Amino acid sequence: MGKLKSGSILLDGNKEVYRRGDTVKGTVVLEVTEALTVKSVRVCLFGQTLVKWDEFNGKTTKDYISKENYLGHVVTVFGKRADETGPNVTLTAGNHRLRFIFVLPKEGNFPSSFEGEYGAIRFWLKMEVAKPFPGINKTWYRCITYLSDININQMMYKSPKSGRSAKTISKFLGFGDAGTLTLAASTDRGAYCPGEKIALSVIVKNNSSKDLGRLNAHFIQTVQYLANNDTKERTSIFRAIGGEPVEKGGEQKWLNKHIQVDAIPPTTKPSTCHVILVKYHIKIFVEVPWGFNLEVWLPITIGTIPLGHSTRSTQGATASSFETDASSAITYSKCNKGVQRCSKSEGNFVNISYVPMCPYVVNYVFKPPSARPANQRVAQGARPRTTDQPTANTASVFSEKATIVATPPAREPTAPPSEEPPSYEEVLRMDNPDPDEIGKTGQKKPDA
Repeated sequence: MGKLKSGSILLDGNKEVYRRGDTVKGTVVLEVTEALTVKSVRVCLFGQTLVKWDEFNGKTTKDYISKENYLGHVVTVFGKRADETGPNVTLTAGNHRLRFIFVLPKEGNFPSSFEGEYGAIRFWLKMEVAKPFPGINKTWYRCITYLSDININQMMYKSPKSGRSAKTISKFLGFGDAGTLTLAASTDRGAYCPGEKIALSVIVKNNSSKDLGRLNAHFIQTVQYLANNDTKERTSIFRAIGGEPVEKGGEQKWLNKHIQVDAIPPTTKPSTCHVILVKYHIKIFVEVPWGFNLEVWLPITIGTIPLGHSTRSTQGATASSFETDASSAITYSKCNKGVQRCSKSEGNFVNISYVPMCPYVVNYVFKPPSARPANQRVAQGARPRTTDQPTANTASVFSEKATIVATPPAREPTAPPSEEPPSYEEVLRMDNPDPDEIGKTGQKKPDA
């Protein structure tokens, strides 16, 4: 009986990153030590999302499973197709190199690759040597990274994210009014690629008679896994920066304070995946001793097409951990944060260890909005709308009569806002809010 010593899947140019319309082509290599009778050698390209976990309630275990299918293509590179009859074929002793080619749909609305604790969005190649009965088929796998187009060159992503909150500070043991605390924050734009820096500007004013804690900012990833009408959520803090305590009657300002964006997977593009949602926020907060912290949440999009580049930018993206695409100077890196090994399996979705790649901007240099070319600035008089629904303290938060409320990020993707976002410069010109305006809109003043 013949022997199959080894097999491998090679991609042309050692390419690993692909987008819609790209061609996935390469060679499968088989090393045969003795002539081997087979039915066929097939290469498959799959794209699926799997979410899976179980919960034990003390008596029984309940399984939670959800799946989405995007791709399922098969090509026979040697022998007969699965639907064909006829004699089997022989792989002679030696090395066999067999070509394959797949074309990704140009109109494909697929999500970007992601690997997490309770599931993964995965694209992979499978080579299968089908043997006649009673032989057991032999398989090899190779994952690739698929990136959906999130182009941060679009105007909707250049608009800054801004928010403002205020609260009344209580006196000792909650009796009496010690004054107000206000917090306003803004980013220089709404979307970034890994390797860039988020420029955060903040003003906090403590118009109370109490000394408060520090001003802080956290860069947060939230991943939601949905199955059987239930949700698992995992939150990770990638970066944390802090200021000094905010003394009574005092003020603290940050102007373009930088938060590094690590090599992390992109935001889940709306309507591409409905069972895994990857989202990012900047959480800015002031510590309030013996009370609830005052918070502002700013939604941030992590994109896949850096500033100054186009969608046709992946032809040189290779499988090494850090490679440059010479055709357009985009660099791709293995994700170093924001992913976990997914050991789940179900049907064709097998347990494979894989770290997806992401675009990475090397040697990023921050340019303040006033220093950028006119076509890269948000015009003060004609601000574009964003595709992210802001939190309740985001839209129009710098108007004189804005509702002041601190709200965590929405759990589901929502519609575009109906109001234009505030400009980046407005956060730097914030005045003290009129305490009499707080609560005029029917909102209850938040307690300390």
